Amino acid sequence: MSDLSDEPTLGRRLGENGWKQGAIAEAEAQEIIATVLAGQGRHDLADALRTAKACAVAISQTCDIVCRNDAAEPFLEFVVAEIRDGAPNPQDTFLKSFRRFAAPLTMSNRHLVFRPWDKCLIPRAALANCGIATDVALEPRARDDLLDWLTTRYVRAALPDAFNSRLQVAGAEEKVRKALTEAPKVTEVYLLLKPRYEELTDPLVPYECDVVLLCERENYLDENVRKTIQPTLEEIERILAATPGIEVEDIHLRGEHEFSLYETRAYDRWQFDDLSYAAEYRAAKKGTVPEFEYRAGLSRSREGKPA
Repeated sequence: MSDLSDEPTLGRRLGENGWKQGAIAEAEAQEIIATVLAGQGRHDLADALRTAKACAVAISQTCDIVCRNDAAEPFLEFVVAEIRDGAPNPQDTFLKSFRRFAAPLTMSNRHLVFRPWDKCLIPRAALANCGIATDVALEPRARDDLLDWLTTRYVRAALPDAFNSRLQVAGAEEKVRKALTEAPKVTEVYLLLKPRYEELTDPLVPYECDVVLLCERENYLDENVRKTIQPTLEEIERILAATPGIEVEDIHLRGEHEFSLYETRAYDRWQFDDLSYAAEYRAAKKGTVPEFEYRAGLSRSREGKPA
C-alpha cells in the first residue's frame, strides 16, 4: 500500500504543469473554464473561449497556485481576455482607463483586451491534469501592469464627482498630466481636498486644495533636482488656480521621507500612473533605465519574488 504522504499535492502537480501567475490556459483547461462560465450564465465568455476569440489568464498569486495545502487554496482565479489582431489601442494601455486594459502577446502580432469583471474562480482540482499555453504568453512587464491595473480599480481615490467635473470642463487634469511629464523625478502626487467627500452643487462654492508632489529622499536633498521641479510646481498651481470652482491653498514639493502615514490617510493619492508606465515601456524597448519615477508607492508582482 502506498504512503499517502508520497502522493503529489494539487499545488505540486499544477507547478509541474507550468502554472504560475500570468500563465495563459491551454485548450483543455480553457474548455474546463468555459464550462464553469457557461454554468454561471457567462455564455459570452464561454463561447469566446471555445472559438479561440479569447483566452484565460491566471491572476492568482503563484504561491497560492502551487500551495501544497490543498484545502487552503481551493480555487485558481482567472481573467478572460479578448484576443485582437495588431497592436493595442494606446488609450487602453498604461492604466489610462480603469475599465479596459490592453497588452501585447509574445510571439504573435496580437494583443489581449481585459475587462475587470470578466473573472472567474476555477477549482484547482479541475486543472490538475491541464497545462498552460506555450505558443503565446504575456511578457512579465505586461503581466505586472495587468495586476496593477486590477488592483488600482479597487484602491484608487474616489474624489467627488463635482470636483472631477470642474477639472474636466477646464481640461485641468490633462494639463496637470502634461506638466508632470517635465518632472520625471516626481514619484507621487497627493491631494488634500476641502471638503473631501461632499458634492458641491453650487459652482460659486469652491473646493479648496493642497497639493503635494513627492520625490525620493536623495533627490529632495539635491538642490539642483528641486530647482528642475520648481517650474512644474508653478505650472500646476497656475492650472488649478485658473480652474473655476477650485482654490489652491498651497502646492509644494516634499521628500518621501517627510510624508507621514497620517498624511497618506488625510490626503488622497492623485492617479497619474500611466505617465510612468509609458516611460517604463519606452525604457525597456531601448534597454535603458526609465527616467520617470512616478508610481514608486505601488507594489508590483515580480516573478521569483517571495510570497
